[in-house]
Amino acid sequence: MALNILGQNISRVKVIDDDPSARQAMAFTITDANLEALPAEGPLPKLATFVTATKKQADAVVSDHRLKKGHYATFNGAEAVAGLYNAGCPAVLCTRWSTADIDAIRRYIPFIPSLISIDEVNPDTIATGFARCISEFKNAPVPS
Repeated sequence: MALNILGQNISRVKVIDDDPSARQAMAFTITDANLEALPAEGPLPKLATFVTATKKQADAVVSDHRLKKGHYATFNGAEAVAGLYNAGCPAVLCTRWSTADIDAIRRYIPFIPSLISIDEVNPDTIATGFARCISEFKNAPVPS
C-alpha cells in the first residue's frame, strides 16, 4: 500500500539506525503503517553517495540522529535528513531530545521539517512528518 500525500506517493521507506534492534523496531512501525520498510544495514557510504542511492531505492526515510557508533555511518541523522531534504526526498528525524543532540541538530533545523521524539514515533506521526516535508517541497511550509 502507499500513502498519497499532496500528490506524492510513498510506499518504500528507508529506515536508518545504527542499533539493529531499534532499526528493526522502526521497521515494524513502518510496516504497521502499511508501507514497505527498507532497513539500512551498515556501514553506510559517504553522505552524498547515500543520498543519491536512497533517492533511487526509497520514497522516504526515517532516521535516528546518532549514527556514528560502530562505524555505521560517517554522518549523523541530522546531516542525512538535511541532505535528503535538499535532494527533495521526504525524511523524518527521530531522537531522544538530549541537549547534546539538539545542539548538534541546530544548524540543520532549516532542512528538517519534522523532528519526532523517539517515544512518540508511530504510523501517524511518521505520516505527518512526511506530509510536512512534502508541503515544504511544494512551497507551503508549516508554521512550527
